[in-house]
Amino acid sequence: MNKIFTFLFLVLSISIYAQEISVSSFEQLPSDLDARVNFPVKDQNGDLCALLKIATTETGFVFEGGQLGIMKTEKKTGEYWVYIPYGSKRMTIKHNQLGNLYNYPFPETIDKATVYLMKLTTGKVTVVVEDAVIKTQWLIIKSNPEGADVFIDDQLVGTTPFQRKYEEKDYNYRIEKNRYHTEAGKISILGDKKILDMNLKPKFGDIKINSAPENGMLIYLDEENTGQRTPATLTEVSSGEHKIKIQSEWYQPQTKLIEVKDEQISNIDFSMEPAFAEISIIAKPDADILIDGTKKGSGNWNGRLLNGIYTIKIERDKHYSEEKQLKIIAGQAENLSFDLKGKKGNVDIITTPMEVKVYLDGTSKGDSPITISDLLIGEYELKMEKEGYGTITKTITIKEDEDISINETLPQGKQITITSTPTGAELEIDGQTIGKTPYTGTLSFTSHTIMLTNNTKIVNESITVTQGGKTSWSFDVNELADPFEGEMVFVKGGTFTMGSPKSEVDRASDEIQHQVTLSDFYIGKYEVTFEQYDVFCTSTGKTKPSDAGWGRGKRPVINVSWNDATAYCEWLSSQTGKTYRLPTEAEWEYACRAGTAKAFNTGNILTTSQANYNGNYPYNNNAKGEYREKTMPVGSFSPNAWGLYDMHGNVWERCSDLYGTYPYRKQTNPKGATKGSYRVRRGGSWFNRAQDCRSADRGNFGPDDSPYDIGFRVVSPQQ
Repeated sequence: MNKIFTFLFLVLSISIYAQEISVSSFEQLPSDLDARVNFPVKDQNGDLCALLKIATTETGFVFEGGQLGIMKTEKKTGEYWVYIPYGSKRMTIKHNQLGNLYNYPFPETIDKATVYLMKLTTGKVTVVVEDAVIKTQWLIIKSNPEGADVFIDDQLVGTTPFQRKYEEKDYNYRIEKNRYHTEAGKISILGDKKILDMNLKPKFGDIKINSAPENGMLIYLDEENTGQRTPATLTEVSSGEHKIKIQSEWYQPQTKLIEVKDEQISNIDFSMEPAFAEISIIAKPDADILIDGTKKGSGNWNGRLLNGIYTIKIERDKHYSEEKQLKIIAGQAENLSFDLKGKKGNVDIITTPMEVKVYLDGTSKGDSPITISDLLIGEYELKMEKEGYGTITKTITIKEDEDISINETLPQGKQITITSTPTGAELEIDGQTIGKTPYTGTLSFTSHTIMLTNNTKIVNESITVTQGGKTSWSFDVNELADPFEGEMVFVKGGTFTMGSPKSEVDRASDEIQHQVTLSDFYIGKYEVTFEQYDVFCTSTGKTKPSDAGWGRGKRPVINVSWNDATAYCEWLSSQTGKTYRLPTEAEWEYACRAGTAKAFNTGNILTTSQANYNGNYPYNNNAKGEYREKTMPVGSFSPNAWGLYDMHGNVWERCSDLYGTYPYRKQTNPKGATKGSYRVRRGGSWFNRAQDCRSADRGNFGPDDSPYDIGFRVVSPQQ
């Protein structure tokens, strides 16, 4: 092949001194580590050089530095690497053909171990090697569908869509795809590109297959299972003759031939010949239906059976079985009905007393004496009962064609024992005085009322005497020990100023100051606890209040209303012989203050280490504290000067008074308002702000309200 060598020298000027080198850009590459890590070079002072990467496609350059010089130059692919000391200011670039760039000033400071990129624009020296020219043109072949094999001059060259350059001349082409007709011919590639766009003609069609009277027949094409069932359409079946066979469990198989034509739908219909008969079997009473020993159902069965002879058997416990042979002829329906006869016996039931209710297996049969006939053989549970008598339950066995007789006497009562702790309690049964415990005697089968008395302790209960039930009952009649023994603090009566001065921070308008004189009283050292209140609930059958998931025991009782608190005091008084009640509002504030006159009995500051309240809201802008979000066991904080705990916070405490406006005049042992709907609460709670816990702060709630932040403590005039 002839080669033509052309040397093209592209120059911008014929002058040997013309400058044909310039810098198009200069930038720092902060993420490039070649100068610092990968390929470092040190200068004459031992410092790491900066690396100047000069991007150019030309060769033959010479680089000269300023006063600091150049430490190293390396030729890389498409660029030069020039190592220069840090602080360098300028550079000269020289080239024999492209000229020189003198004293190019660096546009930014050159730092140690830093990489910079300088891009050069220059004239170009090019050597071009040209081959002799061959005239070519593009050949493009497309087909629908794609993926057809392309043959040029009987050589496979690719698949559609196809594109390639060919020398200009004539060619033979052929386009082939499985299950499509081949396209072939000649094409002349000359001048413009040649495009062949072909729609290949299918060599297949579809077969639509139906069956009657039922669908669901499995379809075979040329002895191959298609996996499809009628009705169905077999798509893209090769043109020509094919064999279609359909079959199922219940029909005779059928085969037909069909001719498939290009791009056409061929229809083929099958009228199926049944190989079965429809069978209906009814068995009374509901009995098991077996065909050739296999259970098919109970009571009734509808299904199909293929040609042949079958054994039908009907069986049920306690009944005579029936069996017959059945010959099945395809297409002939059979309806069979069986009525099994039971194996039976009879029973006579006689009782003392008469007119006793009789049950067999829980089903009422009437009153004695009674004859129960036509019972299926087997065991039955016989129960005989009458009000005021014991119940007799026994198992009887009925035998085939036999009569049995049952004669029973119902018991009238049984011996029971009643004891008490301690012994010697007075006993009454059904309103009759019996004597003292322990007691043993006979009671009839029914419910009886029991009352036991031990001094102040009275127990009323109901017991039910049954034949198979309890024979002894024991009751606790111990008198209740006073739960507040040793926990009541004596408060010496006196006169004090109730309410708050107008100068007190966060005071309310209902805290009018007035003089109050009180008599001596005792008040609980602690708020009433769950432990103390639960005894009341157990004794009276009252539902125990929720503890909100915080625990019971020594925590103050919550979720109790004013009415609940009053009922507790009345019950406690009846059990102990002492008088207990809720404090009056005046008694409560007098005991809370314990001789103080400031906002709290701790002074004008209340911290969360002194009481349980919401520490996010301190008093008078004092420092915030802890917010515990629940009650604390009573006595968790220091008491006031009179030995009383939790007078501030933990839970609000109920008072006996109706809520109302204070009088301006002096009062002695005040009982509160004479009318109103709400009852007083005092002291604040774990949920409230510090200002709500002040000694003079007043709150109120309905007598039936029972929230989770209100409790109470008790007062007694004597101990």
